[in-house]
Amino acid sequence: GLATLALAFSVVGVREPAVVEFVRLEATKLMQDFGPADLHVLLEAFRRWGVFNRELVDLVIERMSDEVDRFTSKDVVESLNVMSQIGLARGFLLRRLSSLAYENLHQFTPRQLVSLGHSLSRLRFLTEANCDDLLDALSPSINNLGHNQTSQLLFSLALVNYQRNEELPRRLLELFMKDGLSGKPVAAMVDVAYAICHYQMQDKKAELKDILQKVFTAHVSKNKTVLLKLWEVLQALDLEFKGLNLEAP
Repeated sequence: GLATLALAFSVVGVREPAVVEFVRLEATKLMQDFGPADLHVLLEAFRRWGVFNRELVDLVIERMSDEVDRFTSKDVVESLNVMSQIGLARGFLLRRLSSLAYENLHQFTPRQLVSLGHSLSRLRFLTEANCDDLLDALSPSINNLGHNQTSQLLFSLALVNYQRNEELPRRLLELFMKDGLSGKPVAAMVDVAYAICHYQMQDKKAELKDILQKVFTAHVSKNKTVLLKLWEVLQALDLEFKGLNLEAP
């Protein structure tokens, strides 16, 4: 369909204005024919193109709101993910998607549960009570999460200042560090460094230093979100973690 084709073009770097405009016009005409999967795919395509067209976004959000009862678990996860990446905090739709998710947490995989928490925390739509529900659903699998999911979960807890289980952030840090840092993405390491600073884990200075040394020697990220988090970590170093003898490149 049109949405899938648009995503394919955006992924391979086809971003000619004529192509983007054609997709926008055709999507506007076909909006009432789109199902839930088409809608979040279309948003993702325009996000990758770096184009925010308010008229199109409003139509997509309206159509999502009409179709929300037909969303699968994947549709909920992917919709919240793209909305969080473009900062699209539309209250009515967020409430519907959040309610749908929390009423059916048992239908989500561990990876999807982490993604839910990550997206909702970035949209500032995650409470400590919500965290409790997510963590209960995740508890059987928490030791088996991949390093990306572990770092995202740890960052989400820090972002909402989750304090109901003081040992959990430390446990997640241990799980992340268990196999060393080799091969772990910069974004994941920055998320973990952010959480160490947020929770003021003064006894984890060695781990923080190892993570940041690895980040500083890695390929420079062009992701603005990652760079902003890293900037906040560097500010925290000056205030809370002096004496690490680290110099940012």
